[in-house]
Amino acid sequence: MALDKNDLYEFVRYTLKSEMERALRILEGIVRGISIDGKINAMEIAELQNWYGIHRNLIQRQAFDDLVTILDEALKDGYLSAEEKADIIWLCSKYTSNSIYSDLVTNDIQKLYGLLHGIIADNVIELREIEKLGDWLHNKNHLIGVYPYDELYSLIISVLEDGQITADERDMLKAFFSEFVDIKTSINLNYEELQELRKTINITGVFSASPQMLIHGHLFCFTGRSSKATQAEIKNIIESRGGKFKNHIVKDTAYLIVADEGNPCWAFSCYGRKVEQAVKMRKAGSKIQIVRENDFWNQIQGISS
Repeated sequence: MALDKNDLYEFVRYTLKSEMERALRILEGIVRGISIDGKINAMEIAELQNWYGIHRNLIQRQAFDDLVTILDEALKDGYLSAEEKADIIWLCSKYTSNSIYSDLVTNDIQKLYGLLHGIIADNVIELREIEKLGDWLHNKNHLIGVYPYDELYSLIISVLEDGQITADERDMLKAFFSEFVDIKTSINLNYEELQELRKTINITGVFSASPQMLIHGHLFCFTGRSSKATQAEIKNIIESRGGKFKNHIVKDTAYLIVADEGNPCWAFSCYGRKVEQAVKMRKAGSKIQIVRENDFWNQIQGISS
């Protein structure tokens, strides 16, 4: 059925408003990302200037003159002061905090994309930036189960485990972060280079980090070989606690348990069929969580104690 003039107007207004708010959340994330380590360099400013230049008309069209004025003034001298940064973040938050167009999860996922863009804006990833990103993720429990929160948080925890970042880990982080950055809005990130990097990097971090599993009423699946129990025994444990179990993944699957005797790397390019299926479902919007077998047993012991 064709839209009448009023319906079409409302649809266009809604789309423009939603697009603008998404741009503002990403802008807020970029500003936070380029300054997350406490300093901003010329390449990061250039990346922000380029992104803003592409989106300036969108923001201006919504009559946010004060934001446009502050951004124009802040970026024309190639320097972003702490006061200017605070004003930009405050205005972005002000214009999106009471939005009816998206929920808290959508808001923070969009800000996360901006953060990742800001962190790799100068093509360099520092330990301090990853530590601060880990702090941000730690306080976003409402994103658990939402792609790519689980994968990213698990990856960050793994990288920070020894308190340093190797060259290989930097490449791995850059390859993963760039998946969520619109490369067309970047002047520092090279699409062809990133494509080649993704071909040669095994990106680990597919598991949920310290997941809190709800067993009663939730559907579980299992993959791999366990040294602790047979699949039938695991099925009985789950069902005895009010959960459900299938030996294949369906759209309602809440948790995929990966046996500890499975592939030791479980990287994005070398995991099993069920893990691959679960990752594809997560990318499509499913909240299925991929969990280590040890986390499952820890959960069971916690319930039993």
